[in-house]
Amino acid sequence: MGRNKMDNEFETLLRRAVQPPLPDAQFVARLGEQFDLQPAIVTNSLKTKERFFTRYRLAFFCILFLVLSIIVIGPKTVMGAIKGFAETYIPGFGIVDSTNAFYLPEPVEYTEEGVTLKVEQVFIGHEEAFVLVDFINFPGEDYPDLYHVFLRLPDGQEIGSGGRAQNSVIYSPDNIEINLNFPGMSEPVDQLTLVWRTPYGMFQKAYWEIPLRLSPVKEYETKTAVINYQPEASIASSAGVDIRINSVSENSQYTAVEIYINSPVEYGKPSDIMGAKTIWLEDESGRRYEMEKNILFANYADDPLEPEIVITKGISYYALRRTITFAPLAGNPEELILHVAGVSISKDIVLPLQLEFDDSPTIIAFQRENIPVIIADSEVVITGIDLVQSELDKNIYYHLKLRTNPLPDKFQSVDFLLYSDKGTYLDWWSEADLPKNQEIRLNVMSVFARLNGNWEIRWTRP
Repeated sequence: MGRNKMDNEFETLLRRAVQPPLPDAQFVARLGEQFDLQPAIVTNSLKTKERFFTRYRLAFFCILFLVLSIIVIGPKTVMGAIKGFAETYIPGFGIVDSTNAFYLPEPVEYTEEGVTLKVEQVFIGHEEAFVLVDFINFPGEDYPDLYHVFLRLPDGQEIGSGGRAQNSVIYSPDNIEINLNFPGMSEPVDQLTLVWRTPYGMFQKAYWEIPLRLSPVKEYETKTAVINYQPEASIASSAGVDIRINSVSENSQYTAVEIYINSPVEYGKPSDIMGAKTIWLEDESGRRYEMEKNILFANYADDPLEPEIVITKGISYYALRRTITFAPLAGNPEELILHVAGVSISKDIVLPLQLEFDDSPTIIAFQRENIPVIIADSEVVITGIDLVQSELDKNIYYHLKLRTNPLPDKFQSVDFLLYSDKGTYLDWWSEADLPKNQEIRLNVMSVFARLNGNWEIRWTRP
């Protein structure tokens, strides 16, 4: 709008309102200047608001999408997808969240009185912490006391493993391998001391202390040229059980795949894949990569054998996390296919039984027959019980085994865990320990089933 036109319109409006005498020209000019400023002020204000909404529109919709995703598919699934890009494989532990995490670059050894405590690996994260140790030439047949191993932080704070259920022990002729599980650290920790209080009277030193200096996991990723990613196609279903790939970690030394085995709560708990012959990796050329390690990795639960419970689309599932490692990839394949042919699941049940033995010994009476048990949405019928004889180290042993009707095709096998009425596990009996000429009461506490299936997940590598 021009200055002269603005002045004329303003004067006309003013006259119509008050009908004054002709105004002073300077007064009108000043009013016109003020009036002319108003559109510019309004326009600038609108432009400012437009810039504000343009700048924050993307952030607003991202937050809205995240909130809706959490509501629809659950917080753990969404946050797991976000976190997955920061996950990497640490040998001995599995695929872990590497955000602000530290590891042990080289093993550290401590020797006392002919016994060596070797710290093979350490991982310290904000959710979980693990220490892998070897005891070499440890005296006696017992393993070291896990209740008295702890980590001492630089500020003097001590964090104990407390003999927690996650601590696993593997025996071999030359050493005892122990995977110790500790709570995560809220703050990054690059140095600490592993402290073991020795069994009373076994060694002269009551405490063994091993200082450890750690490095950021990001340095490990850079040094070993690790590629971490999440496949776009990541889930397969078979026999009523889902297998989902959470993340993949690759370098020149290994190919690690982290999977979740999910089964509906009514089915039972997933306990494992069924061994090396039932899982393998394949590339588009048909080259097959066999499983090297199957790492049971605790996640959210206090016991790694106890899967966590997740809720997806209103259905409760058991979710068990495993890290499977394979040989490094040959060449640079474009596609990979994960094959799984069998999964084990278990279900807790309480089923009281009563048996009677003669002096043979032979089972001459079985209190119940044709007992239906539901597992994986299928009925398995217990038809009887047998006393099975086996030879072990040239000695004869006996154990009880429940008979069933012919199994549905989805099962490879079904086994039952038996306990006495006093709560002790019914293991193998020697001939001298057999319950001759007596009745025994027992309880079926769990049923284990091996499911046949065909889980196949194909994805394109980045």
